[in-house]
Amino acid sequence: MNRIFASILLFIASGNLFCAEAIQPLDSVSKVDDLLAAVKKTKAKVILLNFWGITCSPCIAEMPVLSRASEKFKDNPNVAFLGVCIPEESVAKEKLAESAAEIVRKRKVAYRNWIWSGTGDALLEKFDIQGTPYTVLLSSDGKLLGEIKIPLDPDKAAELINTSIAKALETVETKK
Repeated sequence: MNRIFASILLFIASGNLFCAEAIQPLDSVSKVDDLLAAVKKTKAKVILLNFWGITCSPCIAEMPVLSRASEKFKDNPNVAFLGVCIPEESVAKEKLAESAAEIVRKRKVAYRNWIWSGTGDALLEKFDIQGTPYTVLLSSDGKLLGEIKIPLDPDKAAELINTSIAKALETVETKK
């Protein structure tokens, strides 16, 4: 009986009982240099960086595919996945953080995400973002290795992500 009681207490203490529905807050980032520092901090050779918006249906639809891909590469120290939620003018800032965190939780996104709180011009200049979703591959020093236009079909999307990452890794390795 003590074993069962101890197991229940451990389960409750771990937060699994009540935190499953809790919304985890997302950190914000306001400077491109801070975002690039986070890229470098991954210590990965290739970083998939996904820009998305909370009212962007295609962004939200591709999140499970990106999450599955990130899970596939989670044991590969040469690859990292990151996401940045770009605010939309029609969404109040107070609602943005809560909505973004809720989407990340519901879509079971397995990689780190931030909310962009800086000026949009800074991101546009660095990454040439034309709209969301927008996914790029970066080197560890923040250099653009390529863009991935993720197709709607999950199988084709997964294949494209895998081949794009493999090519980017080859590119990075040959530049050594």
